[in-house]
Amino acid sequence: MKTIQMLLIVVALAVLSACATTPISIDAAQSVPSERQFVKQSVSDNSQGAFVDFVCDAGWTESLGKAYLSIDGIDYAALAPSEKISVLLSPGEHIFTVRAMESKSAPFARPRSANGILVSGKRYLYRIGWFDGQALQIEPWASE
Repeated sequence: MKTIQMLLIVVALAVLSACATTPISIDAAQSVPSERQFVKQSVSDNSQGAFVDFVCDAGWTESLGKAYLSIDGIDYAALAPSEKISVLLSPGEHIFTVRAMESKSAPFARPRSANGILVSGKRYLYRIGWFDGQALQIEPWASE
């Protein structure tokens, strides 16, 4: 009986730890491979607009799926843990959405959104992860 209880505790801890995430610095994050970038951009520091960096937390297993990032309803990328993508956007209000499934209508996709008002020439940072055991989320993150 004790063996079964111990096994259940180990399995429960493994499941819970799979959902915990840890912020990763933008410098430590790897770029999303081009095959998982759905919108191709040429981003240079001389471009007009606002730069937005999206960083996916470390500490969760990719077997739980990738974080699908949409901007203003357009799919931009599928981020794995510890990955980042930088995009150049026009100034103004934008809606950033993440979901845990490729299909937007999948029962467990649970899309979560954050609004951002961007100013030309500024750089913004958003964190993607599993916060407080909740579903995949996105939130503004103070620049490093």
